[in-house]
Amino acid sequence: MRREEVARHQRTRLYGGMIESVYEHGYAGTTVAQVIALAGVSRRAFYEQFANKEECFLATHDIIVARA
Repeated sequence: MRREEVARHQRTRLYGGMIESVYEHGYAGTTVAQVIALAGVSRRAFYEQFANKEECFLATHDIIVARA
């Protein structure tokens, strides 16, 4: 896969990890470590996509709303 495709795939997995972690632990209880473990990506990959947990959460929220 090309670099852009890999990044897109990782981002999609991070959305899923964020959804699952917030479902299990709530937003306040969710950590970047939990999200990346659920997504199966590295911490470096997370920070290449998002500045922090809040940015990932808001991007995930936007995707959910756009699909609804």
